[in-house]
Amino acid sequence: MGGLRVLIVDDYDPDRRFATIMLERSGAFASVQEVTSADAALAYCRELALGTALPIDVILLDINMPRTNGFEFLEAYTDIFGEDLASAPAVVMLTSSDEPEDQARARGCCRAVIDYVLKPLKVPDAQRLAVKLAQKSCVPRG
Repeated sequence: MGGLRVLIVDDYDPDRRFATIMLERSGAFASVQEVTSADAALAYCRELALGTALPIDVILLDINMPRTNGFEFLEAYTDIFGEDLASAPAVVMLTSSDEPEDQARARGCCRAVIDYVLKPLKVPDAQRLAVKLAQKSCVPRG
């Protein structure tokens, strides 16, 4: 089993559970945490920025969620980590939206976004993500 740690942010329980199963089956992820809202994920990220939360390598983020959507999360995420964004966990948009505008917006609003994956997550997607994260960790940050 790999050593990557992931946080799934999605309000829809079946999508979270399915993504968790696919990540586990990929063999590349050591731990998977789930939260049901962007607000809960932002609270976790604030603790992470303070050094009081268990570290994670990547956040799988849905776009369409009530209260705070994925794009609003990305704006707040950028504010939380500020200058330290390069050392913050990577973000992967995991969404049902195949709209080119959403893809461009996700990549343009936060440099932590490293990929855009359409639901449902599949084992090859998770394995490709693990390779991308390994490559990211080899690149000097800053």
